[in-house]
Amino acid sequence: MSILGSMFTGISGMSATGQSLGIIGDNIANAGTNGFKASRGEFQDLVASNLKGIMGGNQIGRGVRLSAVTP
Repeated sequence: MSILGSMFTGISGMSATGQSLGIIGDNIANAGTNGFKASRGEFQDLVASNLKGIMGGNQIGRGVRLSAVTP
């Protein structure tokens, strides 16, 4: 894995966490509103890459993303 691939993995994780914190902030800001229903962010793995070809071997994740916001 190249250095840019490693950095992309870290950046994707920080970006998804930042979006999740935004959702949590919205929940806190609206907690006192009548009829409020909390939202929750769900994460999804990005496609992994194989190190040793098709048959067996280790896989390295390529990061994470925020896939959905569920009530």
